[in-house]
Amino acid sequence: MSCLIVKIFARKLIRFYDNMIEAEILNEIRALDKLGKGNHPNIVRFLKHGRFATQPYYSIDMELCDLNLEKYIAEDFGSVESLSSGSLIRAPVDLCHLFGIMKDITSGLAFIHSQKEIHRDLKPVNGINALVAA
Repeated sequence: MSCLIVKIFARKLIRFYDNMIEAEILNEIRALDKLGKGNHPNIVRFLKHGRFATQPYYSIDMELCDLNLEKYIAEDFGSVESLSSGSLIRAPVDLCHLFGIMKDITSGLAFIHSQKEIHRDLKPVNGINALVAA
């Protein structure tokens, strides 16, 4: 009997427009490589990256997170399932839970800053998986 292993990941596609964009992409890859070595629990894992040979795109593959802070805030749980448990995540927001989420976010940011990097795209949709473990 053979076992099928399926790896699920998120892929970010970036279209090349000029050399300046390529330099920015390479800087992002440098930062991802650097931050990924820290194994911080609140930093999304970076898997691989590469340029498509036949297309003007660069891809960045990273850990897939099944819930983001934006959906959590909006209480839009209808289509969100935990890939690990297969059950819907429906958690009431209480003050302790909110502080736990904020602690996870600030812990990830503190780690990023300790590595002399800056997160330039802070927004709720990027606040990912801070609440799955809560």
